[in-house]
Amino acid sequence: MKHFLLKLLLLALLTALLLLCFSLVYLQFLNTDYQRNEEYTLQYKYLPETIDIGCFGSSHVGNGFQASQYHGEGTLFNYNLPFQIPVMDAALYDYTKTRLSDHAIVVIDLSCFSLYYDSTSDMNSMKRYVTFLPLRDLPSVPAKLFKLFRIIDFSFDPIFTTLQGKTAEIGTAQHTTTTASRFSAAELQELGKTRAETFLGYIPSQSVNRHTDQALRGMLEDCLARGYRPVLVTTPYLTVLNDAFPEAFLKQFHADCQVYADDFGIPYLDYSHDARFATATDYFVDADHLSSKGSEVFMKIFFEDLQAYYPESATAPSK
Repeated sequence: MKHFLLKLLLLALLTALLLLCFSLVYLQFLNTDYQRNEEYTLQYKYLPETIDIGCFGSSHVGNGFQASQYHGEGTLFNYNLPFQIPVMDAALYDYTKTRLSDHAIVVIDLSCFSLYYDSTSDMNSMKRYVTFLPLRDLPSVPAKLFKLFRIIDFSFDPIFTTLQGKTAEIGTAQHTTTTASRFSAAELQELGKTRAETFLGYIPSQSVNRHTDQALRGMLEDCLARGYRPVLVTTPYLTVLNDAFPEAFLKQFHADCQVYADDFGIPYLDYSHDARFATATDYFVDADHLSSKGSEVFMKIFFEDLQAYYPESATAPSK
């Protein structure tokens, strides 16, 4: 019986080893999803040694806080990925928080879906993080298994693409032209409606997700304990997007955001209805993502406003 159990154990170990080997080959040479996600997360290969302003959130914060448009003091680093949720903000924060400087500003974007949407069980979303986050920082068991055994995502399509010498499409670049150049007034109105429907489609109910609440509170508690200066922000949106949401939904969303600001005594800066951006189509590439010009204008306003809460900040944009 002992010999049988020993053989069974050896067989299991050998099987696991073979799976790891196959996974490595599949990962490096055949899995176009991996290649695409490597491009998505390329920024994490070049983390600054010291980060004075860390920006966490979805693509809204990515477009709103473009490092190339930041002209202030200190190093700004953007942690964002599209549709990133607070659970992953917290994981990324834990992974890199020792690189934040003393009294660093930690910007946490709260978008119109982020409090209510949980993507930790969605492997298409989690694949992005397994390319660089260590096993301990991945929030779900499926993500941990996927990091160890990528072969579980095995598909023949990438193999045929590779054998035929075709180049797989790697990601989709963000538009650089503004809404004023890309859309007529009618098209922009329709875009706002479509974007709102997309966001609402990700939300099963308008109640703060339990995992989101725990992650966000844990992140804020740690920030304050370390002497960092957290600030919650909702970036500007065009009126065509705001008008497409039910008024009661937006009211509840902003109230839910304010709860965290009140509980932790930190600022919540809400620019979603800011008149300086609401109809300024040159500042946007679509209904809710700022253009480079919009980012530059927005960050100047944001850091000036932040001085009212953190007057000792040395990271306000230079004049």
